[in-house]
Amino acid sequence: MANFNLDPWGTTALVEDDYARLIKEFGIEEITDLLRQKMVNNRFIRRKIIFGHRDLNLVFKAIDDNQPWAVMSGIKPSGPFHLGTLTTALEIVEFQKMGAKAYYCIADIESWEDNGISYEEAEDDAVDNLADILALGLDTDKAYIWRQSKEPIVKDVAFKVSRLVTQNMLNAIYGEKTFGLYLSALVQCGDIILPQVLDGIQPTIVPVGIDQDPHIRLTRDLTRRYYKKFFLPGATYHYLLPGIDGSEKMAKRNPNSRFSFNEPSESIERKIRFFNRRQK
Repeated sequence: MANFNLDPWGTTALVEDDYARLIKEFGIEEITDLLRQKMVNNRFIRRKIIFGHRDLNLVFKAIDDNQPWAVMSGIKPSGPFHLGTLTTALEIVEFQKMGAKAYYCIADIESWEDNGISYEEAEDDAVDNLADILALGLDTDKAYIWRQSKEPIVKDVAFKVSRLVTQNMLNAIYGEKTFGLYLSALVQCGDIILPQVLDGIQPTIVPVGIDQDPHIRLTRDLTRRYYKKFFLPGATYHYLLPGIDGSEKMAKRNPNSRFSFNEPSESIERKIRFFNRRQK
């Protein structure tokens, strides 16, 4: 098998065998046929776009017991929606329809640390990204939406749990990164914990691409050690979409790897023609 590191801020080249290795190495549970039958109304699980999970069984128990549960995810306001970000947004809407309260984060602290986009510059993309998920069917009556830079809860959580974090721990999870990215990872722990801090202890499922699993593992570890009465945040994992330019994954930072939904048709045609030439 190929050697690789899961890098939530970079490229992660995965082949089919790597997904099986990740499931085994990091304790991700596979989506079984039985689970697929239980969630036949969830098209992403039914169509095998979601291939793995952590603690999805807690969602079933909450539904059976008529107890609250949450779905939480977000987006960096660093550009318009593309097929990859669309997938996560649609998963949030799908889980909300199953009964979850949705928590949607505009990750402008991460976009500053990762992309150098100031909070002010991120404003237009934040509004555009939010408009997109609302158009996809997000019900604002059953949702909580925030920008990291303006939400004190997530920054407070980051400060509290940081006393349990060492440089060696972060290096082991993420590799050698700038300290700003490490700080943004701790803020994301706050994002993931926010539903339980804000609205009480409840199972929380986080739909992500597999490259975001380092954030999930860090948050579960810190929740276990600091918020000991909380549910460990769960997750669902979907396959990464390769870039249309042949790169490892679609990414906002690489415009040639994807096309946005408001992109001129001439630009989309040019990118597809380029891809077709590469394939010959």
